[in-house]
Amino acid sequence: TGAVGAASIQFPTTQEVKDGITALAAGESGSAVVVNIVDEEFTKSADIQVQSEWDLPMDAPRFVFFSHQFSNGTGENKVFKILLFWSPDEAKIKQKMTFAAAKQAAIGLASGLGFTPDKV
Repeated sequence: TGAVGAASIQFPTTQEVKDGITALAAGESGSAVVVNIVDEEFTKSADIQVQSEWDLPMDAPRFVFFSHQFSNGTGENKVFKILLFWSPDEAKIKQKMTFAAAKQAAIGLASGLGFTPDKV
């Protein structure tokens, strides 16, 4: 693992997370990498398909990195890179605060791996 992050907040990151985000940055569309924070480390909790039902926990936050190709109806396609901050109401306050504090580090991680989100 290696530490990544923005400003003074650093989060070690597993190679599995880095590999997943790198694949998305390389143009893999239609899949997502779900990231959890375990012992102050970014870890991958799941791979999901964008067009399927997502199985995200209802009691814990997650970061979801995904890219998806959209067509505007004229044959022009655009791939959007998105970072979703999943924070359900049922999550514990401490978990929500940890993820909120880690948001910039997650954006920095993605950007450093070539996945600059179009939307957060």
